[in-house]
Amino acid sequence: SGEALGHVRFDALIVGLGYDKDYLESVKRLASKYGIEVVTNLSEGEKWDLLCRAGFILHGAVNEHFGLAVAEAMFTGVIPIVHVSGGLWEDVASGVGYGYTNNEEAVKALLTAVSRFGNDQEQRLKAIEKATKFHYTQFKTNLLKILEDCCYS
Repeated sequence: SGEALGHVRFDALIVGLGYDKDYLESVKRLASKYGIEVVTNLSEGEKWDLLCRAGFILHGAVNEHFGLAVAEAMFTGVIPIVHVSGGLWEDVASGVGYGYTNNEEAVKALLTAVSRFGNDQEQRLKAIEKATKFHYTQFKTNLLKILEDCCYS
């Protein structure tokens, strides 16, 4: 870890990618050239420990419907950097994270997020607040209210 992106230095991990073994091996080879560790098959405890120590999550999927990994990261105050498409941007990350439409914008968003690290407490609190809306108990409460308003009004 500890690679420099521009003039900013930070540690990076790639988490996930355990589905296609050939792809995973090619990602590991490329990541090792830059001192980036690739981690797969984390337990729930390891995942939450990592999220509690993370500053940012860069999510690469385009047109993601929801993005549970991003919502969970936001729940711990992690700043999301996601593609500006689909429900992940519209419903989850907009207003609290950084969006991008191409690789160049993704790098710029990451640089912005990293350079603001330490001065982004308000943004982190907004991420936690927004992610709380996706918690099961909050979802259940909202759904019951909608059904009550719809069916019993």
